[in-house]
Amino acid sequence: MFVAREGEAYALTAEKEYLVDYTLTELETRLGSDCAHASRADLVGVAHIEKFVSETDGSARLLLRDGVEIRVSRRRKDEIKRRLEQLA
Repeated sequence: MFVAREGEAYALTAEKEYLVDYTLTELETRLGSDCAHASRADLVGVAHIEKFVSETDGSARLLLRDGVEIRVSRRRKDEIKRRLEQLA
């Protein structure tokens, strides 16, 4: 998973964070269909998504295989849901 904070992008692992030299948009371009932009600040590997959860208020979240929960922006919700349905 990659996150953006304070103008910098980080690769997150279970043990550590690593500063990367690319923006999330550049990483998404390089990784292609292997990842999904869940929000402006979160880029997630599609293979790590366990479940897409739609909330009653119109929002959504992703549950990752390692137990992490990611909020999905309303703007990206339909796109991510469609991509996951295509993989199923």
